Amino acid sequence: MTNGCVVIEMGIECDYDEDCEWRDENGECTWHDEDRPPIVAVDLDGVIVEFDEWEGVEELGDVKEKARFWMDRFKQLGYYVVVWTTRDADEAISEYLEEHDITFDSINDHKWMTPDMSNKIYADAYIDDRGIMFNDNWDEVGEDVVSKFGFYRDDEGVVE
Repeated sequence: MTNGCVVIEMGIECDYDEDCEWRDENGECTWHDEDRPPIVAVDLDGVIVEFDEWEGVEELGDVKEKARFWMDRFKQLGYYVVVWTTRDADEAISEYLEEHDITFDSINDHKWMTPDMSNKIYADAYIDDRGIMFNDNWDEVGEDVVSKFGFYRDDEGVVE
């Protein structure tokens, strides 16, 4: 049994409450915690640090103006702050952020993630330089995406 899961004939069966890795000091599974703080996922590249082009997994840009202030402010307000990034260099990122006095709780993970979640961070708010806000407004969102890219390529060439 691993992470509360056992291999059975037709696949994997899980009893998350039996073998929960995310227990609080009282032994309760934290992914069911209704009293958890608001979780804010903040993108690293282009939001916390400058980003122009990829220069390597451990090559980070300068800290953006106001990033330090707001990361601190989120913590002062009691939020749980997750640094959200596609970079696979958590240790180097953590060291960089600590050297630059950037406050955060974790990178790409938190204790309220359930074992059956994908790698998309669960959060109450996402701060990302490439996001498009969706408020049941598909026409606006669609136009925003099309205006950003302008065209796409299919098997026969460029379609406008």
